[in-house]
Amino acid sequence: ALAAGAGQTAGSDEALRLLALMKTANASVVDLECTFRFQVTKRGKRFPPHRAVLRLRTEPETIHMTYVEPNKGRQVLYIKGQNHGKMKVRPGGFWKFLVVSIDPLGEQAMEGAIDPLTAQGLANVVRQAEETIAEARRAGNGEVSVDWDFRDDKGVYARLRVAGPPVGEMVMLVDKATFMPFRIVKSKG
Repeated sequence: ALAAGAGQTAGSDEALRLLALMKTANASVVDLECTFRFQVTKRGKRFPPHRAVLRLRTEPETIHMTYVEPNKGRQVLYIKGQNHGKMKVRPGGFWKFLVVSIDPLGEQAMEGAIDPLTAQGLANVVRQAEETIAEARRAGNGEVSVDWDFRDDKGVYARLRVAGPPVGEMVMLVDKATFMPFRIVKSKG
């Protein structure tokens, strides 16, 4: 369960300060491996929860996911500047020997996704948050807040929230020791 903290401040300046701290901390990350859990609701349809091992590399910019559930064994690889901008996908299961190339922005890749695979990665997460804040500011009726002492059942985090008609809602929990994103929740129309 999530509970509000006492350190809440409003405004995009505080949000941009948090994102600047994330950029500074993340500049030293070369390779990262983590368990990536996500569940998407898109146009009212809720997709099943996913769990994958996500591996990120900065040079060359590489995103590799191995699905644990569902689609156990499916692997997706994207290397910026290679494979004509396409992802390489190995379906797993009976078809594990097959490798197909898929456009990361194409209908097949975006089914059940809000953001393309190419939007993963620490720098891209920060860039997307900056763009969401800018969009909310342009609309003039968005809410932007940072709670520096947000508590949930896993710990205390910095919580960035951006909400409003043009952007829907984005909530990002950021580990205060590492300034790495811990949880990102997005919803849009």
